[in-house]
This record gives sequence, C-alpha cells and structure tokens, in this order.
Amino acid sequence: VVDANAAPEATLFCWRLATLDGTTLAASTHALAGARAPVEPLPLPGMEPFFAVNRREDMVLWLCLKDARGCVVARDKALFAPPRCLALQDPGISLDVSQIADESGEQVFRVGVSASAPAFGVSILLPGIPALVEDSFFDIEPDETVEVHVATLRNVGETEFRAALRAMSLFDL
Repeated sequence: VVDANAAPEATLFCWRLATLDGTTLAASTHALAGARAPVEPLPLPGMEPFFAVNRREDMVLWLCLKDARGCVVARDKALFAPPRCLALQDPGISLDVSQIADESGEQVFRVGVSASAPAFGVSILLPGIPALVEDSFFDIEPDETVEVHVATLRNVGETEFRAALRAMSLFDL
C-alpha cells in the first residue's frame, strides 16, 4: 500500500471472494500497519482451494482500502478469466433517486445504484435528457451502493428524471 506522500491513508484492507451470482465464498478484513513502511504486502487469500470447486469464470475477488473513519479510499476487483469469458448473471440493478441542491444553481440528482449480483461496466443513461453524469462506467459489488451525481442541462422534474433514468451493465450487451 503506497500513497503519493508516503503517508498511509488506508488503515484497513478488505477482500471478499464471491461467485457471479453474488454468493460470498470467503471474506476478510485486515488492519494495515502503515507506520512501518510505505510499502506493505496485502494479505490475499490462497485461491487454489476455491479453484478446485469453482470455475474461474464464475468468481470475482473484490478489494477495498478504507481509512481510519471507515471511508473507502480505493476499490478494485480481480477477475480470474478474461471478461468476455465471465459467466455473467443478471445483476438485478436498482436505482434510488433524490434531488439535491447544488451551490452553483444547477439541477443535480443523486442516484444510488445497487445490485444483487456483481455488475460490471455499469452506465447511467438518460435518453432524451441532456445531462452530465459524474461517473458512468463502474462496477458494483453485491449489496453495496454506488452514489452518482447527475446534473441536468435543462430544467427537469424529478418525475421526468425518474421516468427517463436507465442503467445498463456488461450483462445487457
């Protein structure tokens, strides 16, 4: 674990090995002793026992670094097969919308995106509504919520926004 200033931000390393239907096979959280050195090996699970009973294209290893307050510093995943070979499941994406005030006077919506199974390459779509989406290509770990802010470029009511809002992932392609 290294940061640009050699001062450790992350104090916890979490991993979760899951199947592509969202079932957790194993998980662990480890405290990081960042004061020891700016580089520290991460305690990853041994994969051979899991490979013996699961296909590589059916699993994903979710990785997460958190700071002392429990806020996510970094998140990533490790796949064990090329993305085109993954046994993708319908991720069951759900969207939660709320309108928020923006100090610049723009109309901004907060979209909470969650899924019941891993969702890769998630995109937020608003057909017919010009908008700026904060992040529109991300992965979702099951039972986690990714919050995305969307600023519309014309005045849109929350009902119209909700009606137009769509999400798609690699599963939909």
